[in-house]
Amino acid sequence: MQNTFLIIDDDINIRKMLAHIILKNDLGRVVAELDSGLDAEREILFYNPDVVLIDLLLPVKDGIEIIQKAKDEGYKGKFIMISQVEDERMISKAYENGIVFFIGKPINLVEAVNVIKGVCHSIELEKSVELIKSAVVGLGGSAVVIKDKPSVNDEINRIFADIGIISESGVKDLTSLIKKVIEFKKQYGNQQYQL
Repeated sequence: MQNTFLIIDDDINIRKMLAHIILKNDLGRVVAELDSGLDAEREILFYNPDVVLIDLLLPVKDGIEIIQKAKDEGYKGKFIMISQVEDERMISKAYENGIVFFIGKPINLVEAVNVIKGVCHSIELEKSVELIKSAVVGLGGSAVVIKDKPSVNDEINRIFADIGIISESGVKDLTSLIKKVIEFKKQYGNQQYQL
């Protein structure tokens, strides 16, 4: 599944450049572009993109205020900030409020591609972990055993195959970890366990 992007910048050239980078490098699709902070949180919540590329200094509202409000209203996606601002306090404040990367203007093409690819990879890993966590809860949460039910190994391998990591290095270690979590949940069913 492709990642979705929303671009918020008052410079049309920056918006078009970022959209072109995303399209040309097959990083996902741009669902919307905004040229100011007016109603930006509402648009973020409406489109619910995986990634918001946002300028720090925008007409109406600044990027940090938009990030704070969107997160307060439940947005769970990633923010990448793009700005000419070089003030370390402002950049620190942006990181404190939830951006995952800061790209300086003028935009360096190689940096922008690598940052966006890195964030997309991070999103995919988070989705995989969530899928595994939900599978572990489903496998370990039930004490009823049905004879035709696939073994834990078969079920784990099916999940790994579904998310495309069955042949990756570290799968044996991850399988071992999942089995330990399942065993823990069987042994201490009432205790909370955080993966």
